[in-house]
Amino acid sequence: MFSHSFFRIVLASVVFSLVLAFASVVFGGEVTFWTQETEKERMEIIRALAEEFMSKNPDIKINVVPVEENDIPTKLGAAKAAGNPPDIVELGLAPATGYASEGLLDIAMTTEVIQNLGEETFSPAALALLRSVQGEGYIAIPLDAWIQLIYYRKDLFDQAGLGAPDTWDGLEKAAKALNTPPKRFGIAMGSHPEKLFTQQGFEFIALSNGARIFNPQGELVVNSPEMEEALEWYAMMIREYGPPGYLDWRETNQYYLTDRVATAVYSSYLLGDIAGVRDREWAPIEGLPSKTGIVAKLNGPKLSGTYGEMYTLAILKGANPETKQWAEFLMSDGYVRWLFMAVYGKAPVRVSAIDQWKEHEILKLYDPQAIENLLEGINSFRRWGYFEGISFPVIEKIYNLYLFPKAVDKVRTKEWSSSQAVKWLEDEIRKLLEE
Repeated sequence: MFSHSFFRIVLASVVFSLVLAFASVVFGGEVTFWTQETEKERMEIIRALAEEFMSKNPDIKINVVPVEENDIPTKLGAAKAAGNPPDIVELGLAPATGYASEGLLDIAMTTEVIQNLGEETFSPAALALLRSVQGEGYIAIPLDAWIQLIYYRKDLFDQAGLGAPDTWDGLEKAAKALNTPPKRFGIAMGSHPEKLFTQQGFEFIALSNGARIFNPQGELVVNSPEMEEALEWYAMMIREYGPPGYLDWRETNQYYLTDRVATAVYSSYLLGDIAGVRDREWAPIEGLPSKTGIVAKLNGPKLSGTYGEMYTLAILKGANPETKQWAEFLMSDGYVRWLFMAVYGKAPVRVSAIDQWKEHEILKLYDPQAIENLLEGINSFRRWGYFEGISFPVIEKIYNLYLFPKAVDKVRTKEWSSSQAVKWLEDEIRKLLEE
């Protein structure tokens, strides 16, 4: 026989459960959003977006948490262990792919968001990079992107009778013709053996020669004539026509802004510095935006190459259902304001936002054709380790170990031949694949 106290406990439990269920319906849930936009001005914009969303959806609370990009893996692991992971995280392409391969992302909810917004409203290149390896759905929502560009001084090119440096031959010819050290050098691009900036610059060049780490069948193809040629040419350019010493983003930025170099390989973020929107220890020369041309698609010996980085909204498994509404808001009502936080480095991956994006006052400083070139790159950029429906998570380890920047340096100093470099790369990557 059950006692009356037992039935009271059961009844109380049922009532409590009903109250919780009712509260979840009436008051909704909380959505925790981790963003890499940690700067004060950007956080103010994101929090204002959250306030607007909550005013329209009073039953949902948005918690905005700034987290430095490099801290996300550690903090996410700790949050999961503590039982309070975020619902949605702003992630780059490589970590998003890595977390998806570990089964941590909600592909179903993500795909529903993209379909609700309209797949046709996104850049096909962006969606292709995020297609699930199972071939159904998407691992994350494309958010924004920057593209690798060749910046060149149109005024100097015109004086020298040079065309836009959109081919290997054209870029080499210009770098040679305008290389007048110590006043001005021909080209500035990443050369530091332990910096991602060098990886980004070299991968851009290598893609334009058809050089890959893997083929679509997953076979390691890094030891190839195309990779040898790319290493040899990149190393020659920085050795013969670049400034002395190692160059990271900071040095490359300074050389271009202060009229010390005629061409530079840098991301679209440099557009902001050329326009003088950020305080640097060095200021851009007068009228630099109107003197600057850009190339996004480099025509190499084998094919055309574009390179970029895309950021995403990654929804974690176990996320509150309301996360979907917040993601859709950010990608619709809040999207242009999100892009305008750093318009020069946040290009739209939703085609529906392009016209508004192009009207920003900073972009208006540049030749309209330059901005069209940038958008062309956004709509066609590629990356090593990613094909439609296929990704190779080992790519993140390759980047973190700076294998290609180290190879570039060895070839630049002539310590290794390019054939020795690609053989070393092949051996090192095989070791990673066997781990």
